[in-house]
Amino acid sequence: GKKLTTHIVYSESTAYTPYVNLINTTFKNAVGEAVSINPYMGYAKGCFFSFSAGGLLFNNTGGVRETTSMTVDNCYSNGNANFGFKANNRMLYSSFISCGVDDCGGEAYDLDMQGGTILNCGAERSLKLLRMLNINDGVSIIGLTGIGIGSLDPANPVDGAIEFSGSGSRPNNLLGVSLSNHPTQARYRDVDLVVNT
Repeated sequence: GKKLTTHIVYSESTAYTPYVNLINTTFKNAVGEAVSINPYMGYAKGCFFSFSAGGLLFNNTGGVRETTSMTVDNCYSNGNANFGFKANNRMLYSSFISCGVDDCGGEAYDLDMQGGTILNCGAERSLKLLRMLNINDGVSIIGLTGIGIGSLDPANPVDGAIEFSGSGSRPNNLLGVSLSNHPTQARYRDVDLVVNT
């Protein structure tokens, strides 16, 4: 469909909105991110973020108004140009549980987290599975799966399917992470894991 609005749901990055609950809703066809918010004490459950520049963005600017205590549960991001799920400037004690990202032109999960969990999430046919920048202390990644992760162009492979960069760049727990080829679509990457400190 036509893209007629910048965001379907939006709050200023300097706003700090409590108890944002997105439940069983489709957000699609935005020029920018489908949803761009800076909440605390809330959740997104059973939502669909699709066909936009980005899926779900936690857009905080850092400082005292960081996104905290959020749960993203059983949500799906599909066909977004830049990312599936993204958290700017440190998301604190929050979780992504059983989420999926398909056909993403950038990072499926692009997260700056502290004290958080990524549990049984995955992505298919996307450029990168996970990128975590800056502070990632106290993060547990369990059961993360990537199928068909990498560039479609063999002459320009991505530098890694998973990237950790910055201070405290390694998560505390990294268990059951798997990468496999897609059965019908070749993807190219130099390595599986990149760690820059």
